[in-house]
Amino acid sequence: DEMYSLLECSRVEAVHLQDGRIMWIDEEGKFKLHQVNIQATLLLQKAGGIPGDYVAGIALVTERTEVQ
Repeated sequence: DEMYSLLECSRVEAVHLQDGRIMWIDEEGKFKLHQVNIQATLLLQKAGGIPGDYVAGIALVTERTEVQ
């Protein structure tokens, strides 16, 4: 699937942002040698993420209408 290829992963997690967009991340990114993605982490926190949680690796942000 294209999403898995873009994120370079085998498990994708969808994070629904407050503005209606969806952030797609590698569900297992924290277990790999990925750096913290600061921009994605800030979006996660604005969406009401768990305090102290972070996103590691690549993140894609899409409109709900862009994904089937």
